[in-house]
Amino acid sequence: MNWKIFTENIVEKSSANYFISTLLLAAATFLLHMQPVFANNTKLQAEAYEFVIPPQFDFVFDFSNGLAAVEIGGKWGFIDKSGKIVLQAIYESTHLAFSEDLIGVSVGDGTNSLWGFIDKQGQMIIRPQFDDVGPFKEGLAAFRVGGGKNGWDAKGNPIGRMGYIDKEGKVVIHPKFHRTYEFSEGLAVFHEKKSAGGKYGYVDRNGKIVISPIFQSADSFKEGLAATSLGDNFGYINKGGSVVIPRKFQSAGSFTAGMAAVTEAKSENIFLGPAGYINKKGTYIIKPLDFPYGGEFHEGRAVITNEENLKGVINRTGQVVVDYALEEISDYANGYAGVRWKEFDDGSYGLMDKNGTLVITPQFSRIGKVSDDLVRVEVDVRGSKKWGFISLKSFPK
Repeated sequence: MNWKIFTENIVEKSSANYFISTLLLAAATFLLHMQPVFANNTKLQAEAYEFVIPPQFDFVFDFSNGLAAVEIGGKWGFIDKSGKIVLQAIYESTHLAFSEDLIGVSVGDGTNSLWGFIDKQGQMIIRPQFDDVGPFKEGLAAFRVGGGKNGWDAKGNPIGRMGYIDKEGKVVIHPKFHRTYEFSEGLAVFHEKKSAGGKYGYVDRNGKIVISPIFQSADSFKEGLAATSLGDNFGYINKGGSVVIPRKFQSAGSFTAGMAAVTEAKSENIFLGPAGYINKKGTYIIKPLDFPYGGEFHEGRAVITNEENLKGVINRTGQVVVDYALEEISDYANGYAGVRWKEFDDGSYGLMDKNGTLVITPQFSRIGKVSDDLVRVEVDVRGSKKWGFISLKSFPK
C-alpha cells in the first residue's frame, strides 16, 4: 500500500579494462552445468544465461518502459536494455519504476531536495516542487507538502499534508490529509491523525470522503473489496462501506484472482495462523492448513511461511509445490522467483521456476525479478558489490 524509495551510496568505478575483465570473469564463472537433486525433490536444471549488462552499478531497479534506474556515485540515471546510459545520473532519488509513462525523481542537495516527474526522454513534465510524491495510478499521484525529506517527527508522527495532482501537475485534491495512498478502483486510502494512532478512511477522485475514517487499518480496494480492521479483527467492506465478510480474522490480504489470504483469530501472534484462502463470499477455497502465514497469489503461486520462518510455495488448489526449504523468495514474475535456499549456507540467491526447479543455482549476493527476459543481480567485483543484468535463454515456462 505504501511506496518506498531506496538509495545506496558508493563510489563509481568504470574503465575499458574493467568491462573486459568482468565479461571474461562472467563467461568463466557461469558455465552451463548440472547439479544433483536435493533431498526434498527440488530439481536443478542446466543453466543458460549470460551477462548482457556487466555488473558496474552501485544499485539498479528492474526495467520498466524499456528503461532501468541505476545508481552511479550516489546519483541516479537511466539505462536502456543495451546498458547505454540514456538519462545521465543527475537525480538524487527516483521511484522504482515508470508508472503511466512518468516516474518521480528528486533533485537537490539531499537536505532540501524536491520531487517532480520526468518522461522517458528525460523531459521534466512536472517541475520539482513537492517534499514527496507517489507514483501515478489511475491518472493521479499523491504528493506531500511540509515535513521535509522524511515527513515524520521524532515520535513517528506524520508531518505535513498530502493531496493529489494530475499528470499535468495540477492540484486536483488539495493537501488536507495526514497520509494518502495510491488510487485503486476509483478510491484511495487516507489517514487522519486526530487522536492517538489515527484512523483510516477512503476518498474518491474528487476529494470527497466516501467512507469515513473509522478503521484501525485499511487496504486498497481490489476486485471490489478491501480488508479493514476495527479493534483486533479484520474483515472486508465494499465500496459503499458495508461489511460483506465479517471481521473474524486476525489478518487479511487483498483479493487476487478471486482469492485472499486470511489467518484465523485464534492466536496471540499474528504470524501463527493457521492460514487459508477465501473467496469473495468468505468461504474457504483453501482451508486453513498447517502453515501460519500465506501471501498473495501471483501467477498462480503463493508463498507460505512456517513457524521457523522458512518459506514454501503452493498453487491455487493448496497443493504444496515447494516445501519449507526457502529462507527468502520474491513474488513470481514472468514465470520465475528469486530465492535464497537453506541448502546453501553462504546466503546467496538464485532463480526458481513455478514448478520448484532451480533454473539458476544460488550464487548472487542479491537478485531482482525477471522482466522482459532480463533480471538484475548483484555480484562481488574486486571486493565491491556491483549490479548488472543477465539474460535468460531457452528457459521452460
